[in-house]
Amino acid sequence: MQLAEYLESLPPVRRALRTAVLALPARNPRQTKAFVNLWRFYMVLDYRTGFLSSSLSVIERHSIEMARFVEVMVRWPWMLDALGAHRGEEASTRRIILAELLDACHDDDRWPTAVRAAALNPDDPAMVGLRNLFRRPDTDSDMFASIAVRYL
Repeated sequence: MQLAEYLESLPPVRRALRTAVLALPARNPRQTKAFVNLWRFYMVLDYRTGFLSSSLSVIERHSIEMARFVEVMVRWPWMLDALGAHRGEEASTRRIILAELLDACHDDDRWPTAVRAAALNPDDPAMVGLRNLFRRPDTDSDMFASIAVRYL
């Protein structure tokens, strides 16, 4: 069994993939196939470049957060440049916009400020959807952000 097939057989990963696919706007076969192929590609890439842990529970969590990240890529491809933009001049304090939004997503006062600072509109339905994705239960924000930093 290949890595991606094995990971897909794990119930929490299967649930995460299903949740992501059901959230796709069109949910047509082409979009679903693109999502699954991107998820598999990035999981194999992380495996081959040594970003996967040897712990099954950590690999499972990584697979779930990768599904969430690929969902962002498929649902809002036009926002990827903005989400991957860096803020801050010093190398030690530079962060991507996605990480700042992820930090602010649970705070009703910080969220609109962080979104506007990224030159985005907090009332845009895409931003509402992105915030909901960030706020899903059991999100591992640190792992999600590290994946995003690597690929945005």
